[in-house]
Amino acid sequence: MLYTLHRNAGDQKLLSAEEKAAGAKLFGESKSDDDASEDRQRNVVRLRPNCGALRDAVTALRKTLHAEEDKIYFNANQRYLIPGVILSVGVVVAMAVMETGGRRFVLGFFSAWLSGWSVAVFFLVRQAVNLWKAARPGGSLARDLNKAARTRTPFPPPFFRVGSG
Repeated sequence: MLYTLHRNAGDQKLLSAEEKAAGAKLFGESKSDDDASEDRQRNVVRLRPNCGALRDAVTALRKTLHAEEDKIYFNANQRYLIPGVILSVGVVVAMAVMETGGRRFVLGFFSAWLSGWSVAVFFLVRQAVNLWKAARPGGSLARDLNKAARTRTPFPPPFFRVGSG
């Protein structure tokens, strides 16, 4: 099987940054690869499904998307995360300090235990969700990812019940 890509003569300014990065990998760089034969005059590239040029283009696309989205979503919300964590730890410490006698130890222990439990359950659920997301597109690892997702999905729900009741 062979894929043929044609570059349109449209305005390159209309392309997003990730499209430009992928296009540069597919059309712009000349590589001597037996999987990719190129005809630069007609802006045509012929590729086999698993060739290095196609993998490079997908990698460039992912890196550009990650760089763009990371700036918008992660860094923008990080300023709220750090004060929230500091405030939460401060409240737990203040509660333990204000309590008297043997209750101070019990309150501190259970607060630390519940915090650790909540973080662990969050990561269990996140792992299951990420496995299902990775298994969806298919590919050579789809069968293994589906199996891993099916075995890890039933694991987190009992921890929700124990943590909430």
